Amino acid sequence: LTYNDLVRAVAAFSRVIKREVPGDVVGILLPSSAGAVIAYFAVLAAGKTPAMLNFTAGRGPLLAACASARISAILTADRFLSVAKLEPLAEALSEAAPVLALEKLRDKVGRRDKLFAAAAAPLGLFPKGDPDDTAAIVFTSGAEGAPKGVVLTHRNFMANARQIVAALPLERANIFFNPLPVFHSYGLGLGMILPLVLGRKLVLHPSPLRAKEVAQRIADTKANVLLATDTFLRLYARAGDAGSLSSLHFAVCGAERVRHETRDVVRSRFGFEVVEGYGVTET
Repeated sequence: LTYNDLVRAVAAFSRVIKREVPGDVVGILLPSSAGAVIAYFAVLAAGKTPAMLNFTAGRGPLLAACASARISAILTADRFLSVAKLEPLAEALSEAAPVLALEKLRDKVGRRDKLFAAAAAPLGLFPKGDPDDTAAIVFTSGAEGAPKGVVLTHRNFMANARQIVAALPLERANIFFNPLPVFHSYGLGLGMILPLVLGRKLVLHPSPLRAKEVAQRIADTKANVLLATDTFLRLYARAGDAGSLSSLHFAVCGAERVRHETRDVVRSRFGFEVVEGYGVTET
């Protein structure tokens, strides 16, 4: 997608979401993908709040998340549910809120929606959010009981983006590669919102576990920045062919401590450095 494609898709879908999706808080049950980007921004453009649901969490924690955030509907994709074998989970979640597929919503995009999509950006028709409006609800891991819903504002995300721009050498980083899930504040904020706000190219991959695929796509897309964890980066370094990760200027690894062995392996095999990140969902 070009940026124009993305803006037009968001504009068209936002009108469908206003008409077809009930309530004020909309759950998003999608992997890292163009569909997730469109769904996230379309929910915001429709004047609703996106709540990012962890599809690996299981029935109980997800139902608890739906209840705590008062989720009124859930956006997903039939293809994703089929590939990930999550149809039983979607059926269970339908007890809490209607589960709506993007494929079916896409069929409801009409002529007026397309006209609005063409005019929305040039005519300034998108809603103007306040910096302290909610930009996303994300959820903690549930290590201390039921997952806690964390309300993050536009100011939270943009302040974080400015900190990252000040701290990391992003001047030559033109292509970001994010295999991390967008239901996590790391995958959503640094992995999805930051590159798009900076106007950079963003490559999303639906699963960080497919090490061979990730290494090959990094090589194919010539990505400059990889977002990962220490564990995943070591998997990619082992799975990648010689030079497959050499387009990277650096990798940012969060969620766990970066081992010295990981730094040594990627430096010697592929010639890039590892930046250790640390974050807390609640902040």
